[in-house]
Amino acid sequence: MRNYRHILIMVMLLLGTCSIMAETPNEKQARNYFTRVYNMVYGKEGCSFSYSVNILGMYKATGSHWRKGRVYKYSEDRHDGWVDTLKYYKVDKKKKVVEVYRANDPGRTRFTSKIKFGLNDFNYHISNYSDKEFEISLNQKKGADGTIKHAKFIVDKKTLSPIKIKVKVIFFWITVDIQKFHHGINDDSIFVFP
Repeated sequence: MRNYRHILIMVMLLLGTCSIMAETPNEKQARNYFTRVYNMVYGKEGCSFSYSVNILGMYKATGSHWRKGRVYKYSEDRHDGWVDTLKYYKVDKKKKVVEVYRANDPGRTRFTSKIKFGLNDFNYHISNYSDKEFEISLNQKKGADGTIKHAKFIVDKKTLSPIKIKVKVIFFWITVDIQKFHHGINDDSIFVFP
């Protein structure tokens, strides 16, 4: 009986130790780099880039995006949009219609409103993608309730500028190719709906 108690105590201590172990060096580096990339895109200095999106081959779009903190503007062939802290203005260039939503209205877009993401919901891993690029992989932790299950970010090794993003939402993949990434926006007038 004593031996079983001793074994049970050892197993409980081992499990407790495993759950509070520090991140591996790879996880730490991957999380650090991902945080830097995330802050370049969503930070207060702003960024701009061109993109092409492919969702299951059913939805494809190309355009340009400008973002600074919580405000952003995008322009695609058919739509332009401005989001400030209060309103979302969506312009349908073909129909010549402007729709206005609350900035945080979940029904304002078909796809992005379905994506839930938390930085602490993932295990991070970094590897060489090529001589000039890293791949930062995110795999959802057990018990996390976000809709993103896996993500892969291809970033430039020197600048950490994002080049390609692949995100698995529930059971399908979304691919975003990024070109002409520029960190820093000085003129905030671009974010004002005309």
